[in-house]
This record gives sequence, structure tokens and C-alpha cells, in this order.
Amino acid sequence: MDMATEGKDEVERTATEPEVEQPEGENGNDPYADMTMRKAVLGIIGGLSKIALKLILILALAGGAIYGVLYGVGYLGAKAIESAAPGESDDETDDVQAFRDALESELSPSQRFRPTAPLPEGMETVDWPPAKIVVPAGSPQPIATRQGWTYTIPAEWTNVHDGFIGWSTESYGAVAYGSAGSLKSTTCNHTDIAFSGSAGRNGESLEDAARAEIRIAEHAYTKAGHPQPVVTYSDLQTFEIDGHPAVRTSAHVTNITDDECDISAANFEIVAVPGFSDAEVAVFIVHTKEIPGEKLDARISDEVLSTIRPS
Repeated sequence: MDMATEGKDEVERTATEPEVEQPEGENGNDPYADMTMRKAVLGIIGGLSKIALKLILILALAGGAIYGVLYGVGYLGAKAIESAAPGESDDETDDVQAFRDALESELSPSQRFRPTAPLPEGMETVDWPPAKIVVPAGSPQPIATRQGWTYTIPAEWTNVHDGFIGWSTESYGAVAYGSAGSLKSTTCNHTDIAFSGSAGRNGESLEDAARAEIRIAEHAYTKAGHPQPVVTYSDLQTFEIDGHPAVRTSAHVTNITDDECDISAANFEIVAVPGFSDAEVAVFIVHTKEIPGEKLDARISDEVLSTIRPS
């Protein structure tokens, strides 16, 4: 491994499911009064206010290491910090600004996991995730992405079409994927057994984007002061999706230090395809974990990634 690998544990969902967005004007509820934390919450969402918070992000800390959720509703990006909602008092506005400043500080890594190259000329920027695709209960769930692609998650997964999920790393800060889906562990309340999502990269070929994105495997489970996880990478595979070029690669991680869920191994699958909007390259991830006593179909990554198609 030739990249810096200092990081923190994966950010996972806590035992309590996050609440839905509070409607505006509902008795002036403080949207983060119930967020128990010993550290600033990670995440920034557009239109943040005291009574309308398009973000749910819970951190549960144990023994000084971060265990929690990077799990939000809305758009994460440069446009996420907006002015306070009209009608707030000066004190409320100051509180909200201080909260945003703390979030911004937490999400300002010394280096970025994805390049900051500009979009190709003429490519559309998409500020918000596409609308949820409604299907009958018990049906597989298609999720459209901002990059102009759609994929499908199993019926039993949680659909986080307008949210994001990922890790908080030492080297890069938050590394998140939008248009997400997840499956909660049945044996450990602190984690998901699998999740999926998409992200955009610019200024890279499909091959370079896939090689760079799969390196998240080196950071997701690295824990300062503990043995280094062992990461094994696959070769790149090139193929086509509806006539469009695609590249796939994978990583298998062992020697994981995990005090909560006894994760014995983890798998990362990445597919890179040309972006139709919002990014030059769209990357999809399916991440699964191997936990004793947990049963997960070994074909799930292939099944999810095989559903990728133009929107």
C-alpha cells in the first residue's frame, strides 16, 4: 500500500433509526437537541435552520473511537451552507451559524479523496438527488443518481435515495456516497451488513477513477494504534453497460480491528461508468461485511451492480 492509511473506524448506523425531517413551524423544535455526542456532528445540508434540518447524522462514541452514522438527507456539497431561515432571531441565527462552522471544520480535510477538477464544458450540474422512484411494497427498489444512472437495491434494504452513507477517515475526512441503500446487521446493532451508493469524480479516465476509488478500502478500517488491515485488490475488469464503457474492481480487507461487531473481513466492489450529468465519471460502490453468525448472500454485490443502467 502506497497511500497514507491513517483513518478512523467506519461510520455506521446506531441502534436507533434516525427520525424523519421535521416540518417547518412545528412548535419550534430544536432539530439537534436529541443528538447525544462528545464531538461535533459531521455533515452539512442545504437550508439548515433551527426548525427545518435536512440532515440526520448521529455519532456514538466508545473508548475514544468513532462509531456512528454518516447518514443524511439532502445534498452534500459546496452549496450546502446557506443563510439561516427567514424569521429566526439573532440568537437563533448565531446558534445555527456556530453549528455550521463546527460542521465545516470537521469536513475540511487536509487532502481530498476525490479530485476537485471542474466539470467538462456543457455538462449539467445537479444540485439535488432525483425523486424517489415509488414501487409496490416488497419490490426491488430502483434508485436514480445525480450522474444520470439508475441501479436497484433489494426489497429488504433501506432506501436512502436522497441521503448519503460512508466513512469518516483520518486522512480525508468524510468520504460519502449518495443515492444510497443499506441492509442492517441482524447480529450487531452498531452496523450495516451491506450498503451501496454512488459518487462522482472529475478529471480522470474510468480506469483511473476505479483505481482511485477502490483505495477507500485502505482507509475505512484503519485504526490508529492498532494493527494495519490487510487489503487485497483485484485486477481491473472492462465491460460495457448498454453500449457504454465500464470498469470494475474490488478489494478484500482482513485483519480488521473491531470492538463492536467482530467484523472478520470486508469486501468493496467499485464500478466506474461515464457520467451523463454532475460528474465526468460516476462510481458505484457495494460494500459488504463478514460477521460471525451473519448470513449474507455472497452474490449480493454482483446482483446489485448488474442492475446499473442509464436513467
